[in-house]
Amino acid sequence: MRAALAAAALASLEARGVFYRHVKVDVAGHSPQVDPFLDDLLTALDAPRAATVAMRSTVTGALVQGPELEASYWADNLRRRVRFAEVVQ
Repeated sequence: MRAALAAAALASLEARGVFYRHVKVDVAGHSPQVDPFLDDLLTALDAPRAATVAMRSTVTGALVQGPELEASYWADNLRRRVRFAEVVQ
């Protein structure tokens, strides 16, 4: 069922000329599988810049400007509840 919904969503995007791509991952994001990688992630991320495109966070539900997207934000993004429905409404 989920695969069919995802396929339908991607077909809709493609029909409208919206760019997308599949992302190959080795662990399940937003799960305890990422815990061993969090320290490396926090170390590796560069300082954030101001956003050039409006973005609403699926971590907080709020609009973000860019500078607040520091390493700890992305670690939270991997481990906190995803607020996708809240953000798209």
